[in-house]
Amino acid sequence: MTWLKTVPKTATFTKYMPPDPSVPTIESAEEAKDQLQRKARLVNGAFTWVKPAKRDVYNLRWVFPAALETLDIPVSDTQEKLFVDTFAGQHVFTSPELYPWAQNYAGYQFGNWAGQLGDGRAISLFEVRNPNSGIRYEIQLKGAGLTPYSRFADGLAVLRSSIREALASESLHALGIPTTRVLALTDLPETKARRERTETCAIVTRFAESWVRIGTFDLYHSRNDRENVRQLADYCIDQVLSLDTSGATADQNRYYHLFKEITTRNCKMIAQCQAYGFLNGVLNTDNTSVLGLSMDYGPFAFMDNFDFSFTPNHDDGELRYSYRNTPTMIWWNCVRLGEALGELMGASDVDDAGFIENGTTDKAARRAVAERATKLIMDMGEEYQALYESEFTSVMCRRLGLLTVEKDDYDELISPLLEMMEKSEVEYNGFFRKLGSVAFFNGSLTSGSVFLPKNRAQLPNLSVEDATSAIDDWLVLYAARLETEKNTDDADRKSRTSKVNPNFVLKNWVLQDIISKAQAGDWAPFNAVAKMTVSPFESSWDVGYENYLDETPTDSRGITCSCSS
Repeated sequence: MTWLKTVPKTATFTKYMPPDPSVPTIESAEEAKDQLQRKARLVNGAFTWVKPAKRDVYNLRWVFPAALETLDIPVSDTQEKLFVDTFAGQHVFTSPELYPWAQNYAGYQFGNWAGQLGDGRAISLFEVRNPNSGIRYEIQLKGAGLTPYSRFADGLAVLRSSIREALASESLHALGIPTTRVLALTDLPETKARRERTETCAIVTRFAESWVRIGTFDLYHSRNDRENVRQLADYCIDQVLSLDTSGATADQNRYYHLFKEITTRNCKMIAQCQAYGFLNGVLNTDNTSVLGLSMDYGPFAFMDNFDFSFTPNHDDGELRYSYRNTPTMIWWNCVRLGEALGELMGASDVDDAGFIENGTTDKAARRAVAERATKLIMDMGEEYQALYESEFTSVMCRRLGLLTVEKDDYDELISPLLEMMEKSEVEYNGFFRKLGSVAFFNGSLTSGSVFLPKNRAQLPNLSVEDATSAIDDWLVLYAARLETEKNTDDADRKSRTSKVNPNFVLKNWVLQDIISKAQAGDWAPFNAVAKMTVSPFESSWDVGYENYLDETPTDSRGITCSCSS
């Protein structure tokens, strides 16, 4: 018996949240016409039961071993037809309690209200629980076909964007950054989609403990649906986060604790992304997880050289999701969550029967609720700033091989480092890897020139001499900081930093190369990069393609992408 046949399957979200009233039961889903399940429409429920679209030709291209381990799936099962068919959406598990579904949510996109969005091409199959960790995961197919939330789109995901999402997810996981995960990539060679041009499509099998987003709260808040804001909040507290609210008080009730937990998780996640130079490019509220997971990978990038103003999204003319602005934008999203939870956070007695039924009806009392909620959000804003700097500094200190984190490290060491990097245009992640190999305490001196790009003639900001001098000045600060904490064993520092500073980084120029080759039928580069991605700290891989470790070619630096996928 295979894993898929025997593993218990659940659907917690559909158990606790209200269904689409036009498809209210699993039985009705089986009988529903395409106009209900495949045509765009406004939906009052939290989800719609809908099966993946049928495909005649599909090929399982890759399964990520780390994902198999996370889900406790035997490697041998990946060769089974049931595995291939299920994660191509062609075999569907159903029961009186289980049926595939697409989630409803809304969101703010680039700061503007976008209305109902929802899973327009993603369909969740079921949940499974790892028997060893006890963690429950919701498995979902992206590119699975039309749903009521597809709006003007076609329900498809092209191979190009599917490769990017698959590798980005597992890349961040390998770096230790909280992220949604990818189990498998299936290509659909006879399914085509029109984007800027006609492209072949694919399906990404992805999973997370939950796919609820801040945009899910936006949906009900925008509709003044008090009942479902509360129901969703309780679902997140009890089923998604298993949040301990025993310390809740009248002033800081369980809904404030929910707001704080979601904000804290997202703050830490984005600080880690920033420390590794990873930019999502479209951090809208519908792309912000209540679990604080990096998710929905579109025009993302690992920065080539450090640039405060860099955004990987070529449609982001206002630099909303640039490196400089990203932490603020995550906080902006969390404020939208605070607004959705505001009545619940600000209520004096959130469990009063009259409040549950009617809310606060007195005008003065409503003003008091709003004022309390506003203060809680503002206070959390101050905590967010302090937490972000603390988390970012902590990760950067690990990358620098420091044994301790001092209160002045950000101002005296890290901020000067970033300024130096921007001026000298050294490769961002490559700098840390090289730095770990530099000997500071063997009596020799290392010139900052070793960190400069090989093509030195392409430095537009500083001359080679000035760039070298800027690096040298920072190296003096760094060496003094090492000496202060008696961190003078160069070999030991190299050993530590090689475990946190990747040798392989999933850069956009690498992605462009392997995607173009896969589109032409050559999957060997993808296979090699998939292996490098999940073990980025290794010194070498027996896969070839060592050129993907090289510095970014000058004409490929700062590649940006569109949201087209």
